[in-house]
Amino acid sequence: MQSMAGVVFVVALAAVTTAPALAQNAPKAYLVVNLDIHDPATFAKYRDAVPAVFQKYGGRFLVAGAEPKALEGNLTLKRVAVIEFPSMEAAQQYRASSEYAAIEEFRTKAARSDIVLLQGVAPR
Repeated sequence: MQSMAGVVFVVALAAVTTAPALAQNAPKAYLVVNLDIHDPATFAKYRDAVPAVFQKYGGRFLVAGAEPKALEGNLTLKRVAVIEFPSMEAAQQYRASSEYAAIEEFRTKAARSDIVLLQGVAPR
């Protein structure tokens, strides 16, 4: 595993009422964005705009801006956030949306990013 010294994990989400209808047993999806921010002023434009976009796709915060306590290993993290989507499809629709495309440039200009989409375990 690669060391992530000086890296910030940022994920932004808000609860929504316009999320697509989903089967109750569909596994949720989790989007993790790993950021190393070098232009905080430009990144603030992204941070301020992205929650409204997530709202349209059913996203919500699980963890936002937490300062992690290292227990094992060598990951050096400044802030961690985790977002949950109702499904992989909803997360992919968010990433492909014109609303996200309109603000994505703020993130790409302001930070080095690693983005991971994970599928959760289906409810039993």
